[in-house]
Amino acid sequence: MNDIQPNTTAQGNDMHTYSEPVDINALVDSIKGLRPEWRDRVLQQIKSPHVPSAVKKYSEVFGSLGAAVVKVGTTLLLDNMGLLGPGCGDTPFAPLECEHLVGELGAKRLEDCLKHKGTIEEHVSVTSVAMEFFGDGVGLASELARLDVSYGGKTTGYEPQYMIAKFSPKELPVRLLAELYRAMESEHLFYEEIKGQLEEHTGIKCPECYFSAFDPSSQRVVILMEDLSPKALAAVRGARPDVPLGRELKYLPEPVPEQLEGVPKADTFEVMELMAKMHSHYWGRRAEGVAEWALPWQHKAFVVTAPLVIKDACGAIAGTWKDITGEVLPELFMQTAATYKKLASRLYSPENSWIQNGPITLIHGDCRRNNMVYIHEEGKLHELYLIDFQMIRWARGEDDIAYYIFSSLADPLGSWEELLQHYHTHLCDRLQHLGKISKKSDYTFEQCAFNFFAGLVWENLTIFLVMAKNADLDRGPAAQLMEKYGRCFFAAQEQCDFPRLMQRMLDPDTFKGGVFDPKALWDCMRRPLKTASPAASL
Repeated sequence: MNDIQPNTTAQGNDMHTYSEPVDINALVDSIKGLRPEWRDRVLQQIKSPHVPSAVKKYSEVFGSLGAAVVKVGTTLLLDNMGLLGPGCGDTPFAPLECEHLVGELGAKRLEDCLKHKGTIEEHVSVTSVAMEFFGDGVGLASELARLDVSYGGKTTGYEPQYMIAKFSPKELPVRLLAELYRAMESEHLFYEEIKGQLEEHTGIKCPECYFSAFDPSSQRVVILMEDLSPKALAAVRGARPDVPLGRELKYLPEPVPEQLEGVPKADTFEVMELMAKMHSHYWGRRAEGVAEWALPWQHKAFVVTAPLVIKDACGAIAGTWKDITGEVLPELFMQTAATYKKLASRLYSPENSWIQNGPITLIHGDCRRNNMVYIHEEGKLHELYLIDFQMIRWARGEDDIAYYIFSSLADPLGSWEELLQHYHTHLCDRLQHLGKISKKSDYTFEQCAFNFFAGLVWENLTIFLVMAKNADLDRGPAAQLMEKYGRCFFAAQEQCDFPRLMQRMLDPDTFKGGVFDPKALWDCMRRPLKTASPAASL
């Protein structure tokens, strides 16, 4: 199909109809100087079966698909042709694509970048760069490479031999989505503005950023950061003469169960405390103008595109699940998916009572095992690092908690309540210490639990559905990951009536005068909790 067809979408209570279809062929032909062979490539990428509906209907949402294709698509193709050089704003030497770090010229560019941030001293030179790409293609919104860097000149021994380089994705649909949700820009700005204060005020650790640059005109980014792999840590720490090598080696990451296998509950208490620190520090601070670039849930990027993506994914989920597991989806899940599809436009509307009420904080947005680095000392968790901040945004803190528990644990259904209580206790203690609440009852466990299950809708259910249409299930462990997400959500349905929960999220009585009604939680529970009860809430 060559045209993007008109569609009616809901935004709040207003209906906007876009009556003019966009002719993709004419759109691409309007790119001046585009060779025929590259025109065909643009068309092929736009019409790829992996392109989500949100991208194909970009013009209906914002009326700017043409501008987006000309801006992002042309840049991408010129990059692929090798005709678009490096350069970004006030850092014209910045390598903005992986090929700009190749060879002798690439080594000089890397040297300039590292000196710009003070990572290496002026009398040190970069003599060579070896690049190894990695990443399994599961929802990957960037291109990742590990750099092995050699130095010359008067070296100090502190120069990072290994580092991770993060570049913009090469696929046009992914880059368009990255623009829509500000994924690349958000991570760049996290390292520029948030990382330092997050570490200072909460003790949360993130990789060191050696260099970062972003070009808004093309959505190109490069981020050079610390490599936390065992090999890299051994090389860096072992090179420091003031720290004995043997002492440092015991801090290297030991093998831990990966996300697919399931993380033990014992390591997860530390994660709950970590996220409580982050969420309490940024609790209610969006009104202060902090991280204004981070999108809130009610931003139009979510309000308008999410219902389109969900509708599209609901139509594909049953077939995809059958393909990867040979099973039919549980009837209970199909009821939940049908309700989500029906209510999506209202759930993502700024008029939604649940979105309007309750605390908002800055969240990680992709809080799962594979975005954390565990460093152990003699078998015990010693350090925990957060990585990958492309989806950082303003939302409920429980979104992070729900996603982590029901995507990363071996037994999420048997562990969630104890872990959520641990998070709630530490969160309220810190909020009281910061003067943001006067007593623990100002933010009850019932409201925390309600937001937790709502987070399972926003995060786990949505990602599981979207993977049915947009994950490359023929590459790497994508199919296994999707199956894990699905089975974890099926388990959550044993505890929560999600169709009822979504109705309660829209019910004005859930927040009477801005105060949470605990009945909203109990209306949705299929089985009792161990640590709370309706009677105790009265």
